[in-house]
Amino acid sequence: MEMARLLAELDGQRYSLAFDGTTRLGEALNVVARFCTEQFVLEQRLVRFVTLAQHADGAALAGVIQ
Repeated sequence: MEMARLLAELDGQRYSLAFDGTTRLGEALNVVARFCTEQFVLEQRLVRFVTLAQHADGAALAGVIQ
């Protein structure tokens, strides 16, 4: 239900995706969608959170994000 609500909220919006990760033993990667409402309120929503068993380089992280 949460994903359906998120998709409905983002439908028709122009948004940007930002991602960030950690560099600890594993990798915690999050992807956030940012957009502006019709009332010019900036919003952001967590659209994905993934934890990896080990540290990954940039190419491996790009594969995870896809």
